[in-house]
Amino acid sequence: MFFPDKNSLIDIGKIVKPFGINGHVIINSNFFANIDFKKSNAIFAYWDYCYVPLVIEEYEERSDDFYLVKFQLIDNINVAEKLANTKIFAIKKHIILNDLSFYDSPEQLMNFDVIDLHWGRIGNVVGILKSTATQLEVARNDKTIFIQLIPEYIHNIDWKRKIVFVNLPEQLSEFYELK
Repeated sequence: MFFPDKNSLIDIGKIVKPFGINGHVIINSNFFANIDFKKSNAIFAYWDYCYVPLVIEEYEERSDDFYLVKFQLIDNINVAEKLANTKIFAIKKHIILNDLSFYDSPEQLMNFDVIDLHWGRIGNVVGILKSTATQLEVARNDKTIFIQLIPEYIHNIDWKRKIVFVNLPEQLSEFYELK
């Protein structure tokens, strides 16, 4: 089994709770459907300060963001209960990307260049601030710029060249002295 380093993983949600007595769990993930299970049938739970591989035996979608999942070697409720509220991760290269998936898991934009359509290159994404309005933390020379991750600001993403194209309002450009 391949054990990835932290930089090759992406946060895809969490195991919410056990379901039934046979070790099934409920997963909450906006990103579970984007995993290419032809390349990998495992995800990783961050449990007890390490990434534990969990091989998916079967799964079924229960609603938009909830999945009933059965993992190999987890065959009773006692073991499944230990995984409750555990964050889960997938290998980035096994994720099928589309232009909207970054809203669910903005971590995949780390180290991308940020270019404004009017003012040119702004800097690199060095962090993600998750709150009611997720923001990209962008390093620009000796400054830090925060850009809300909203459709009004994000124009396009070039996944191959790792570039986030933004269209910032003039007031924000003036505030950050991008001119």
